[in-house]
Amino acid sequence: MTDTISALIPVRDGMPYIVGAIRSLQGQTRPLDEIVVVDDGSQDDTPAVLRDEATNDGRIRVVTLPASGLVAALNRGLAAAQGTWIARLDADDVARPNRIQTQMAFVEVHPNLALVGCAYGFINRDGERFSRDTHLTMRQSPTFDPLHDPNVPHQGVIFKRQAVMEIGGYRDLVPAEDMDLWLRLAERQTLGYCDEALVDVRIRRDGISSTRFFDQRIMWSYVRDCARARRTGRNELDFTSWLASYQPGTAKKRRWAAEYAIRSSAAAWADGKRLTAVATAAKAGILNPASVVTKARRLKRRP
Repeated sequence: MTDTISALIPVRDGMPYIVGAIRSLQGQTRPLDEIVVVDDGSQDDTPAVLRDEATNDGRIRVVTLPASGLVAALNRGLAAAQGTWIARLDADDVARPNRIQTQMAFVEVHPNLALVGCAYGFINRDGERFSRDTHLTMRQSPTFDPLHDPNVPHQGVIFKRQAVMEIGGYRDLVPAEDMDLWLRLAERQTLGYCDEALVDVRIRRDGISSTRFFDQRIMWSYVRDCARARRTGRNELDFTSWLASYQPGTAKKRRWAAEYAIRSSAAAWADGKRLTAVATAAKAGILNPASVVTKARRLKRRP
């Protein structure tokens, strides 16, 4: 039986970027079987735009929710999707034309995989690429372990729908719902990483990776501790109990501050604020030189 592929895009107030995200999926060299868009209570023109898009392309299915949150939208989209595989994309990001074809070819070579991530590039508000692609270094490529390897971008993964449904889908752990899913999935399945840039991530000052940067790092620490507990036969702590005793050390705080400065530098560069970008990058280097070196290595082009 031939594998079928459903794209899944959750969106709330997705203008003006949602159309570009949909177009990038419509233009895939390996056509998608369906594009499921979950409108999570949008108050802008998104609902009208999605109705028009669905009218013009029978593959587009729009699921409408009252404002319920990202995890509810993702799980509703999983339930509605009919594909064997799910290809995630965020409403403001862009899939490169060969993304689906490349990832499915990767699966053919590595049929034991339940999830495949990828390298990625960056685009600004106008959709222009402004930096080198980011390639991640995994310890045992082409597989990766989310407990020890770098986190793959959520908007660049494909995964087996049934495998994710069997572990209960996403848990309400925003902004680390993706890493939590990878960690739980890795306890039953093998995860893979395709070292080719297949998605462009839009850098925005108002994006969740910027506005909730430190919340995300704390939640990443929590879901990793949960994974360690499960892997050693212990029970997870609930987040409130865990947070009451969590004290990140000085070195970790400095690393986070440096990583935030790097993120802010990229956002400034994307906005055309070159001097601010350089000054902020210099601040990152002062806070934690190792973080800058690590980022530079990830930006290095592969032969």
